[in-house]
Amino acid sequence: MAQERRDYVERLIEELAAVVARLAGRLAAGTPEAADEVVRGAQAAQGELLGPLAAALPQVDAASALALLRDPRQVRAWVDLLRVEAAARRLRGEVEDATALEMRAGDLEQALSAAAAPGAGGTPPPRPAPPR
Repeated sequence: MAQERRDYVERLIEELAAVVARLAGRLAAGTPEAADEVVRGAQAAQGELLGPLAAALPQVDAASALALLRDPRQVRAWVDLLRVEAAARRLRGEVEDATALEMRAGDLEQALSAAAAPGAGGTPPPRPAPPR
């Protein structure tokens, strides 16, 4: 079961990396329509990535979000999606929203760094599945 979850997460992360690249490329058009499409795409991808926690995670502090997700790869993907959404919102003139998203991305990165520090006692990396 743990191996299946890891495989699923790995596939999802790969797919979302492609989505981020596509959205960033679309954003390069610099048009309001492109920005709207990128915001919608980034939000949809975040919903897919975060699953049933999508509504709750933005409401909790970064360390709690990291603990709830448990997989640093998901958090990194979320950071990428937040950043591309922030860029699109900035292009739409939504500077305050863009700044809030950028700050959230930075907070999540700090939480990841703190958890990864030796002796930090943060969220450990996923453990390999026990042999069968």
